[in-house]
This record gives sequence, C-alpha cells and structure tokens, in this order.
Amino acid sequence: MVAEEKEKISTIESIEKGWYILCCQVGKELEIKERLEQKINNTPNIKEKIFEVLVPEEEEIQIKKGEKIRVKKAVYKGYIYIHMVITPETYSFVRSIVGVKGFLGGARPQKLSEKEVENLKKLADKLKSETPKIVRKFEVGDTVRIIDGPFKHFVGVVDEINEEKGKVKVSIKLFGRPTSMELEFVQVEKA
Repeated sequence: MVAEEKEKISTIESIEKGWYILCCQVGKELEIKERLEQKINNTPNIKEKIFEVLVPEEEEIQIKKGEKIRVKKAVYKGYIYIHMVITPETYSFVRSIVGVKGFLGGARPQKLSEKEVENLKKLADKLKSETPKIVRKFEVGDTVRIIDGPFKHFVGVVDEINEEKGKVKVSIKLFGRPTSMELEFVQVEKA
C-alpha cells in the first residue's frame, strides 16, 4: 500500500459505524457477497467490526432450452451495501475480496443516511416476499415456438402480451386457418 493511501485511511478511523456502499464487478454481486460473508466468518475479531452485508435481490424465472430456471439477480447492479466500522484494517479487509473495486467515496467512504438505509431494507424485504417474475424474450410480432402443452412444437406469431398475468396471445395455423390462443410465457420461446 502506498504511503499517502495509508495516510488517507488513517483519517478514516474517526468515522463511526454506519452503512457504506461497495462498488463491485457487475453481475457478480451475490457471489462477492457470499465470498465476503465467508471471509468474515473465518476471520477472528472481524465480526465485531463488520456486522451485515446486503444485496437487494429479485428472483425471476427464465426459460432456457424449454426448462424453467429460477435465477436470483441483484437489483442494483455493481453495488453491495455493508454495515461496518471503518478502520484501516476493515477497509483493507473488504478491499481484498476478489471482485470488490472499492468504496463509494474512495479512501473516504461516504456513509448512508438513516432514511436511505431504511428504504434499502424495506426494498429488500418487499422483494423477498414477491413472487418471481417471468422474463420474456419476445415482443409483439415476433415468431415463437410453443414448447409446452397440447400445441407443443407449433410455431406462431405473438399478437398480444399481458405482463401482469404472464400470458401471451399467439396466432398459429390450425387446419389451414389462423387460430389465436392464450399461453403462459413459460410455454413459448422465441423461434
């Protein structure tokens, strides 16, 4: 560590306990959170200084190769929230985790306000109680293949999408006539 960075970090000692934002590798927030929590649990005396790591996450259902897959994703891409006491030791400890780019504010991390923390925790709780949303990869006018149900393997065109119900209206040719049917998102994939 460079001498002037050590100097900056030593001024950090006066900052009290609070919630801070870590910048990290986008798309790896949950992995990095897990790594950080494991390292905290395996390091003596650090639990008294790092209290909680939070990544608000949502669950979605994706269709891959005709299978429903539940995927958890971070709501705020590239950010992890951490409740801790900033000292040179904890600063270096957190920065040493693979995928962590640094604190928001650099060598002088900025503490979140009580209101921001309250809103963050409310959002995290709300997301945990929500049912997973189904991710669709098609739009009105797209050609789709039916992958489930009595019309499996038929190909049709998307006429209408109902996001709230997770349903789609698809026109297929049945006995030479266009026929419209309502299907769930998980029953079709983009052709």
